Amino acid sequence: MRANIRDKCDTIAKIQGLMKLLAETTQQTASVANGQPDEHTRQETATRATDILSTRVDTLKMTLDAILASAKENPRSRFYQMFWFAETDKENLKSIGQRIDTAMSNFKFQGGIEMRHTLGQIAADIKDRYLLEVEKEAREALKALNPANASYTSAQLEEKSRLQPGTRSTILRALAEWAVDGEPNQRVYILYGQAGLGKSSIAHAFCRQLPKDRLGASFFFLRGSGECSDVYRVFTTIAHQLAHSITALQSHIVKASRIHGGGTGQLLDHQFDTLILEPLRSLLDISDMPIILLVVDGVDECEKKPEGAVPDMLRLLLKVAQEIPFLRVLIATRPEPYIMDALNSCPHGNTIIWRDLQKEPDVDSDIRAFIDAEFSKCTTAGEFTLCEEHSDAAQTLTRLSDGLFIFASTIVKYLTQSRRLSAERYNVLLGAQSHLGSGNIYNKLDTLYVGIIGKSFEDIQGDSKHIAYVKQLLTWVALFHPFSENSEAVASAAGLETSGIPTSITLDFLDRLRLATQASPNSLPIPPDARIPPSSSTRRLGMP
Repeated sequence: MRANIRDKCDTIAKIQGLMKLLAETTQQTASVANGQPDEHTRQETATRATDILSTRVDTLKMTLDAILASAKENPRSRFYQMFWFAETDKENLKSIGQRIDTAMSNFKFQGGIEMRHTLGQIAADIKDRYLLEVEKEAREALKALNPANASYTSAQLEEKSRLQPGTRSTILRALAEWAVDGEPNQRVYILYGQAGLGKSSIAHAFCRQLPKDRLGASFFFLRGSGECSDVYRVFTTIAHQLAHSITALQSHIVKASRIHGGGTGQLLDHQFDTLILEPLRSLLDISDMPIILLVVDGVDECEKKPEGAVPDMLRLLLKVAQEIPFLRVLIATRPEPYIMDALNSCPHGNTIIWRDLQKEPDVDSDIRAFIDAEFSKCTTAGEFTLCEEHSDAAQTLTRLSDGLFIFASTIVKYLTQSRRLSAERYNVLLGAQSHLGSGNIYNKLDTLYVGIIGKSFEDIQGDSKHIAYVKQLLTWVALFHPFSENSEAVASAAGLETSGIPTSITLDFLDRLRLATQASPNSLPIPPDARIPPSSSTRRLGMP
């Protein structure tokens, strides 16, 4: 009997141990759940963990029920009498205790592994979903900034992206040294010069050569393009790019964009402070923060409305460069008075490096390299009459270009468009230029453009009525402003029909102009409702 009492006590202890194990498991589940980052995640973890625990407890209950059932199989007496008092049931008590030990061991070992593994999976799954949700919300917040397609990677910048390899190496090297090892207080680089000097091509090449983790953002203005000529799209676009290029900035800009609201309809100062300056200030405590570059090209192509907006934008760009020591800002522009006045009025003029492209010593050699490379492509492709008949053509064109890349680019495109006619075209254009001496480069450009366009309409010169229509269309191209109130009504072939110009004449005019401006010969036909983009046409010809 005493042995039975001891076995009884052992069995009770085992049952108490089992209760303790269940309590510890429950506590472990709660601990894992409480360790999650937010209330929603904690509740979901607790719910899923409780389901697992219930399954384990059900399995243990089934095991104990089986033990109880086997104990009841003894026919000699009721279970309770057998369990507590019968001397002859000593072996049964021991067997029950051993089976409870085994059940507890299995519960603790197998279930513990399962619980840890499953809870780990739950936590990982919930964390992944949480991060995906955060990422989705971040994308939506950044999308609300409504960025312009104005980065250096934009397909709209194809014409600005063409820099002959090996040219402009001196200035690109200087920019690279300034960006990485330059004087820490000289944080703004102003690249300026008249139209046609290759400012945009240099800025574009500079963006391409920068490591991805150094280029924070770029904005290339494009005259008449809408979004890329809108001063109110600059800071929202820069903020959007910064959020993607600098990981440490993203959360700050996402938060700022939610606070910002109103998209591009906010004042420039508000956009700048909320989306640019404050997020960048959050990185000032990072001791090893690398140099970050902002590149803004073609400021003169930005719409000047409202008055004073462009100078304000420049003032704010200089301000952020002054306040953020790891920031560098490259600005490329024509030296328009309102732009230069804004830059010169900066109270921290000692932070600016000025570079006048008209004073670059190696520009002629770069232009010659460009012409040689283009002529070499044509010679390799087949018969190129220009080089066959005029071996000094590249040297002559370099001299005529007079330091103006746009002249060289435009005339080379025209000459190489038809290899077999290149010598004839060269002779015509050379004759038109011969009466102008050096120093009249913009007059030379005018003469060049008139010659190119004239060749496109050569076959209809005898048709006075057709020519009269062409002159009207050229007037529209020259005078029509793409943002005028009547732009949608008259900026298409169908719209010009109301002005007395037949749609067929307008479409023929556009086809001829497209060829003159070096558009692809495989371009799709122009539909009657297509807009007539004067800014695009003149830009392809290189006109200011």
